[in-house]
Amino acid sequence: MKSTKSVVVMLATVAAITGCSKEYYPAGVPSVDPLRALFEQNRTDADQTYFVDATQGGTVFGAHGTIITVQPNAFRTNAGAVVNGPVSIHLVEVMEPAEMVWLNMQTVVRYPNNDKGILQSGGEVRVRAEANGQQVTVAQGAVQIHVPAASIDPLMDRYIGAEDDDGDILWEQDGDLLADTGGVFFLDSAGGQGWVPGNFYTAPWPANTFGSNWPPFDFINCDHPLPPGGDSTDVTITVPPGFGNWGTSVWIVLPDINCMVYQELWSGNTVRAGFPVRVGLQGTVVALSEQGGTYHSAFAPITITENHQQTITLQPTTLAQYQQDLQGL
Repeated sequence: MKSTKSVVVMLATVAAITGCSKEYYPAGVPSVDPLRALFEQNRTDADQTYFVDATQGGTVFGAHGTIITVQPNAFRTNAGAVVNGPVSIHLVEVMEPAEMVWLNMQTVVRYPNNDKGILQSGGEVRVRAEANGQQVTVAQGAVQIHVPAASIDPLMDRYIGAEDDDGDILWEQDGDLLADTGGVFFLDSAGGQGWVPGNFYTAPWPANTFGSNWPPFDFINCDHPLPPGGDSTDVTITVPPGFGNWGTSVWIVLPDINCMVYQELWSGNTVRAGFPVRVGLQGTVVALSEQGGTYHSAFAPITITENHQQTITLQPTTLAQYQQDLQGL
C-alpha cells in the first residue's frame, strides 16, 4: 500500500487493552487465564501507531490495506475544544482467519433479542486517537475508515463490537457502510492529493450512534449474516482429559466465509458454540492450551453436520510453531 510524506509511520506497542480477570479460578492457579493474557498481549502487539497533524489533517495507510482519511480540525477534546498539534492514531487490523484466532476476534453477531449467529466478515478494525496522552473524540463525519476488499459484497454492513471483561467480542449492527468500487481519494497535510485504486468498504468513524460528548472507540466490522436457507446446528467439541476450561480455548474457523467462532460453553472437557452454525460448512477446529508453562494445540478438519460432535487431540507445540500453523488456515 502506498504511503505519504505527511504521515510519520511508527509500528509500536501501546498500552494494554481492557483487563482479563475472571470472577473465579481454580485453587493454586493464577487469577488470570494464561490464554486471556496472551490474547491481550497479541492485540497490544498488533496495534500500529501513526501520527497526523490535527490542524492540517492527513491520511493513514495501515499495514494490511486499511486507509484512514482525516479532515483538517477533525479532533475534539472531551470538553469539545478543537485539538491542535500531533495526534496519534492507533490502528488494529484483523482481516484473515489466522489473525482472528491469534487475537481471539470472533465474527458472531448478538441480535436485539440476545440470540447469536455467525457473520461473514469483510474485515475488522479498531481505531483510537490520542493527543497529549489523552483519548480524543472526532467531529461527526470528519474521519473516514476505508477497509479493503477483493470485491464488493453488496450485503455487507457495518457492525460495532465491544469487548467484555474477558476480551471477547460480540457484534451489533450499526449500518452506515458505503461500497467504494473505484478507490479512495486522500489528502496529505502538505496539501497534496492522491488516489488509491481498488475496492473498499467505507464508514465514518466513530459510529454515528454515539452521544454528544464521548463516542465509543470499539472495533468496527464489515459483515453480513449468511443468506437465508439451509439448516443450522450447535457444535460440541470434546478435548482430552486435563484440557478443560481453564487455560484452553477452542475455535471453529470457516475460511470460505471468512468467519471464526469461539466455543465458550464448557461442561467438563466438552465445549459448545451455544448458537447455530450452518450445516455443510467446512473448516478447521483450532485449539490452544497452556498447561504448566507448556503449550498444546490442535488443528482438526471439520464439516458441520446436524448435532455435530467431534473429539480432538492436542499435541505439544510452541507459540512460534502455533502461529506458523495458523497461517495455513
